[in-house]
Amino acid sequence: MKPYSIEQKDGLSELLAKSCANIEFAFNISKKNSFSELLRELSVATDIKSVKDLIGQDQPDLAFIVSILVSAGWNLNDDIFTASELWKARYTPKHKPINDEHNDAVILGHIIDSKAVDKAGEEIILTGDNVIPEEFDLEVAGVLYKALPSIKEKIDILIENANKGELFVSMECWFDDLAYGIKDSSTGKTVVVDRKEDTAFLTKHLKVYGGTGEYKGHKIGRVLKNIVFGGQGLVKNPANPESVIKIAANLKGGVEKMDEEMKKKLDEALAGIVFRDKELESLKLQNATLETKIKEGDQKIAEMTEVLAKSTAALNDAAESIKKLETEKVDLSKKLDEVTASATKANDELNGIRKASVTKERFEKLSKLKAIEDKDKENTMKEIAEMSDDTFNTVLKYASINPVKVDESQASLDNVETKEDDPEFQGGTDDVEDTFAKVASATAKCLLGKTDKEGGE
Repeated sequence: MKPYSIEQKDGLSELLAKSCANIEFAFNISKKNSFSELLRELSVATDIKSVKDLIGQDQPDLAFIVSILVSAGWNLNDDIFTASELWKARYTPKHKPINDEHNDAVILGHIIDSKAVDKAGEEIILTGDNVIPEEFDLEVAGVLYKALPSIKEKIDILIENANKGELFVSMECWFDDLAYGIKDSSTGKTVVVDRKEDTAFLTKHLKVYGGTGEYKGHKIGRVLKNIVFGGQGLVKNPANPESVIKIAANLKGGVEKMDEEMKKKLDEALAGIVFRDKELESLKLQNATLETKIKEGDQKIAEMTEVLAKSTAALNDAAESIKKLETEKVDLSKKLDEVTASATKANDELNGIRKASVTKERFEKLSKLKAIEDKDKENTMKEIAEMSDDTFNTVLKYASINPVKVDESQASLDNVETKEDDPEFQGGTDDVEDTFAKVASATAKCLLGKTDKEGGE
């Protein structure tokens, strides 16, 4: 994980590069492209249909273990697994090693299967409009290599301690980025803040990087992003108190000698895994269909967005087409409204700027003919602002000619108000032009405040 400048200044470069953050272990992967590809591959179900396909009914060299690997939310190390990130990574624990107290030199077995379960232990399978629950666990099933001489005695003790409730599990994972979870001290709600150049100063406050685990009186934790689970440790003190071992038993004779309650748990676990695998096959087909539809929808949305950007004239047609995609892309309509509102606002602002500029230019031209008093400035600018270019040019044209008397100006204005269909209205083209000239001259003098004494000969 590349450190930001503030993190380098805080001396966290080496920690972020290694990030052996006992979650219990969290390693960073630097190549994000290959990481994303790895995550995608690991998130697909394997060809193994059930636990029984691997361990069979009678394998004396193996012991069986079922446990809670990790839970959504905060753990005791102030690391946070959000529901969305944990859901993406729910299948990645498969075929990963099980070790003793996170010592990768002592491998005890490996994980066979993984699934998301609710707090009652029932598997979570999303269909239709179901959403990812905020609280759930990852339950894993695995085998221990009890026949290996170097660890046989240890595994017998571990199974005994597990059945006494004195042994737990702790996950190990990789991740390629982090965010910050800040818990409101009054409400207890956690707000996630992305890690960026301007927020990276928060890294030094994280407990895992030597901080106090608090920022301005609020608890702060590390949110892991793009997670791949890399293994499981059998430990006495887990970071997640809910990481209990549900079943730990031998498979040779041990299954037969187990008490009825334990056998029932084992049978239920195996039956649940078989059922889950069948459901998973069906969901895979549904997901493939949904992914195709999403890609088609994304392509259509991209085309519509390009049309909107290139031509406002195509807005109505684009909006009609977007309605057909609303069931798949609900927020496209909202985006369209925002774009339209922004365009209208920008257009109104531009027209206002243009009008103000034209008014200012007209006022300057008019002022050259006659100094306008401050008390008349506001009214004058309002009047010339509403004039068409032709009207204003005519006003300027006649503003500088020899003025007529005030009573003549009023007479000219009265003549203009005569309707064309009035029987009294008579005269040729010359009369009309002469009347128009008088009106313009009168208008100019009214705007300029000219009298016979002030203007002309």
